[in-house]
Amino acid sequence: MSNDLSVVITNWNYGQYLGAAIQSITTQTVQPVHWYIVDDGSTDAESLDIYGGLEPEHLHLMGSQQGAVAAYQRGLDLCQTRWIIYLDADDMLADNYVEATMGVATLREVPWVYTDCVYVNEGGAETGKVKQCEFDATEIQKGNFIHSACLIEADLIREAGGWQEDKLEDWHLWRRVAKLGAVAVRCADTVLYYRKHGDSRMGSGRGL
Repeated sequence: MSNDLSVVITNWNYGQYLGAAIQSITTQTVQPVHWYIVDDGSTDAESLDIYGGLEPEHLHLMGSQQGAVAAYQRGLDLCQTRWIIYLDADDMLADNYVEATMGVATLREVPWVYTDCVYVNEGGAETGKVKQCEFDATEIQKGNFIHSACLIEADLIREAGGWQEDKLEDWHLWRRVAKLGAVAVRCADTVLYYRKHGDSRMGSGRGL
């Protein structure tokens, strides 16, 4: 199994959660080739404190706030590996996330793998789990069931035109990816820990 993978953490003033997101990458049973933070102009003290202890290769600063889509696209522009996983700074990957999703991609020979979600609160306690449906190219056009932390080939995102829309940006991208004929597979052996709080993506209507 190849781990030719980059994990991109996107952050804007989520320093209170960022350490947990980083730890969820550094404790993976199979390590990515590279992980880095794309910071969208954070000003919170917690983020800045964490950045002060990072090696330069793990941090890319956008300077001023440009929005989630710009941060995702910057992460794609920086990616030099075959595979990419995006992680919002307030979420976390299960310890076997890389191993499990890349194992499915290799076994099933697909360019796109997604997982179920476990919801956690601000303190990290589990509050529920969502089992996603199996992939259907028609159904993804109707509504989103693939979160932004899926494993996907970076060139597939590029072929689909990259990150574009300002709202529900992941769903619009997955719709374009599916129209290319790409097939995704649900991995049942790991989860994304999705933190629900007042400023979360779901709470703000920005998508899954």
